[in-house]
Amino acid sequence: MNKINFPVDDFTKLYDNIYNYNTIKDDPNFEFVSRLLDTEANDVSLTFFSEDNISFLNTSIINEVLEISKNELGKAYRIQPQQREKMLTVMRYIYFAFVTNTYELNVEVQRLNDKFLQEVVPTAYNALVAYLKYLETYNRTNNEPMTNPISTQSDKVELRSPSSLFNF
Repeated sequence: MNKINFPVDDFTKLYDNIYNYNTIKDDPNFEFVSRLLDTEANDVSLTFFSEDNISFLNTSIINEVLEISKNELGKAYRIQPQQREKMLTVMRYIYFAFVTNTYELNVEVQRLNDKFLQEVVPTAYNALVAYLKYLETYNRTNNEPMTNPISTQSDKVELRSPSSLFNF
């Protein structure tokens, strides 16, 4: 990462944040987050993987898909909450791909949440559209059973005896 793309202009603030980002050691999720990340949890990871944040992200996905479906499809569709395990998998990817631990705690977690929603909301909306198209196709068919197969063989060929092949 070159200096132009680095998220902090004032490097004194960078060191202040680095020294102050590991203060929540008594969090009940400390062991869970440490095992999930396979490294010691810090304030950013504990806040990002907290139950409140997971619930917030789930609600945000539902609301954003509702808004997009209202604008794009003309009808608002409310999707179900996403499975916790699947969300944790994507959150883990987002955490490792985009965490910098250089911003203040709330700014860093908000940035990770935004990246998560940018990744998940289009996928959830596309899955909704695919499901609606499936339902439309299913309801359009006549639901008639398939006919029995018809043999394509025009006439049966009789096998000759082996003696006729070898002139016995």
